[in-house]
Amino acid sequence: GDEATIWVFDFETLSLTTIAAPFLPKDFTLSSFGTLMASGNTFIYRNGSLIPGNHDSTWNSERKEIQSPDGSLVSVQLDAISSLSPVADLDVPTECMVCMCELEDDPSVTLYCGHAFHTDCIRECLKRSEDYCNTGDHIAFQSAKCPGGCGRIVTHSVSTASASVISRKLQVEALTRRELRFEDGKSEDDLLFYVCSRCTKPFYGGLRHCPRMMGKEPPKDPKELVCEACATDFSCTYHGRDSVLYKCRFCCNPAAHRCFGSYYVCNRCDTRWTSAVPDIIVCNPATCPLGGDHPGHTYAIGCGLCDNPVDWSKVANE
Repeated sequence: GDEATIWVFDFETLSLTTIAAPFLPKDFTLSSFGTLMASGNTFIYRNGSLIPGNHDSTWNSERKEIQSPDGSLVSVQLDAISSLSPVADLDVPTECMVCMCELEDDPSVTLYCGHAFHTDCIRECLKRSEDYCNTGDHIAFQSAKCPGGCGRIVTHSVSTASASVISRKLQVEALTRRELRFEDGKSEDDLLFYVCSRCTKPFYGGLRHCPRMMGKEPPKDPKELVCEACATDFSCTYHGRDSVLYKCRFCCNPAAHRCFGSYYVCNRCDTRWTSAVPDIIVCNPATCPLGGDHPGHTYAIGCGLCDNPVDWSKVANE
């Protein structure tokens, strides 16, 4: 009808716009829409349901702030469609893209990207989307993406974890922008983020070292993964946790690097660590920079900006 309003929502940029019916072509129908050419991730909402949209369009853009799932404000692109023309109908999927059987054989669902699956098939694919929380591995969104090959995070209610995955993805993207300011020459693919075992929020856990991973990360207890906001092992009276020194995981030196979320290593052991995890260097009290009386595992030595027990003249570099 003339009073109808269609909402266009882009799940990639979280942008939302409306198109009033008087501005639509006279031959416009919802069935005329498939995949959006201009954005590739936009959908048409009407009468309580979302369907893919496919059209050529002219866009007017401006930045807006909206509230993300975790409550923070996120700057997004708000696109206003100033012209719209429909294109030909697309084929309606008839096979599940996981098992390749007919969709009508079992209960099925069509995701917002337009790919269709049996409900049980897509749930089986997505149930491992947050396994990294239990294994201690870095955050990866591959298992939360549509298995149809479009590469989009599944936002459909068929995935019980979709809300937390989307919220975590927004948080990781914000952390990535911040960390890249301090990591010259690095890209977002070089950074690894982990889930804090206490607050469940993501935190930066160091650079990716592919030779050290060899298909999987070094073993760790997920409880070791703690963000700076939740860490209670040490806090300087004057500097808080700005410059906390940790003992190297493999020797008695103070650590200079953090990798894989909970591995603190010194410069010497960072050089020794090529592929396999380096052997532990047994403490020699006579040459130990910590005096020989200390725990064997990683622990907070003190503040790097204040007095600390490190005898820097004994720190081994080779």
